Parts: sequence; C-alpha cells; structure tokens
Amino acid sequence: MKVVDLDKEESGSLLHERRPLVHERKGVPFVLLDGEVRAVVDPLHVELALDFDVYTTSGTFDNPTPAEAALLARHHQLVRHRRRHGWSVNRVLRYDEAVIAIGETIAVLGTSMREPDPDATPTSYRELPTRVRIIGSRRSPLVISDKPSTTK
Repeated sequence: MKVVDLDKEESGSLLHERRPLVHERKGVPFVLLDGEVRAVVDPLHVELALDFDVYTTSGTFDNPTPAEAALLARHHQLVRHRRRHGWSVNRVLRYDEAVIAIGETIAVLGTSMREPDPDATPTSYRELPTRVRIIGSRRSPLVISDKPSTTK
C-alpha cells in the first residue's frame, strides 16, 4: 500500500500555507501472516491511518526527481508547471509518502470470511484447507493502520 500527498507551499506575508494538489493511493491485495494463520487483505475499499515515511520537496533550483516528475505528469501537473514557471523558477512542492513495507507491523480492521486456500496442501480429500480474506465495502471500508498506538 502506498500513499502520496502533493502540496503546493505558498508564501504569505507572515506564514507558509500548504494547498493540496494531489492525493494518490495505490494498493494491491496482500497476505498477512500471523504464526500459522494466513489472511488475504483486499484494500479496494479502505480507510488508511498511516505515518508518512518520506518527505521531499522540489522548487527553485531543485527540480523534481524522475519519480516526482512522473507523479506530476500522471496528475497533469507537470505540463502546467512547466508552462507557468519553467524549471528555473519553480513553485515549491512538498511530497509526503506513506508505504506499508514488507514485514512492517500493521493493524487491519474489516469484515472477514473463509475461502478455499489454493496455495495450501489438502490434508484429506474431504476437507479443503481454507484461509481468511479481509475485505471492506464502500459502506463499511477496511481500516489499515501502521501507527504504533494501534499495533501494540
């Protein structure tokens, strides 16, 4: 799971303001392992409570990295950015990124159900091995958090 927020920093006479430009979320189903129990988490409908892991900026004399330029291009900000400012006089942009890394401890809250486990070896011909699938819906989204207060 990956979340990126892109804000434009605007200088006023007394303070800096951040104006949101882009909020991007990407997630794919993943497997949680807790001892012997396996659960597939499907993050299609999800609310996230994640700590941001990476903070970067681009601006005057600090052009966007290739990854930042790709984010700007995906959200039609790169062309507008070049047309208005060029690369020498950039607006200040702040990129905040949160990622659920492999092996990271997370908390997941959602509806679960049992389903046949295609990856497990059957122990008898009458009983198929099962696994848990944790899902959300538009009305009742899954909640995923990596905040220490929820993972202890």
